[in-house]
Amino acid sequence: MASMPYLSNIEKKWIAFQILYGLLQIHNKGVCHGNIKLENVLLSSLSSVFLCDIAPYKPSFIQEDDVGSFTYYFGKSSSTNSCYLAPERLLDKNVIKK
Repeated sequence: MASMPYLSNIEKKWIAFQILYGLLQIHNKGVCHGNIKLENVLLSSLSSVFLCDIAPYKPSFIQEDDVGSFTYYFGKSSSTNSCYLAPERLLDKNVIKK
C-alpha cells in the first residue's frame, strides 16, 4: 500500500469500512477475532478486504501482572518486535473476574 500507485482517500475509507464491516459480521456470529493486526488483513488487487487468522482461543482479558499468559498469547509470535494488544484487555490485579 506504500508503493505506487498510491491509494486515494476514498479507497482508504472503503478499505477501513470493509474491515469494520467484517468485524461486525464476525461479532454477529458470536465470535471475537482476537488477533487483529496488519498481517491479518488481506487486500486483493480489486481492493477487497479479507480478515484472516481468527484467534477466538485468546483470552478476552488477562491480569496485568500475569507475564506467562501475556507472553504465551501476545508475545513474540512473529519476526517483528511489535505487540498488538488493546490496553482495555489488561485487568488490574485487584479486579475480580466473574
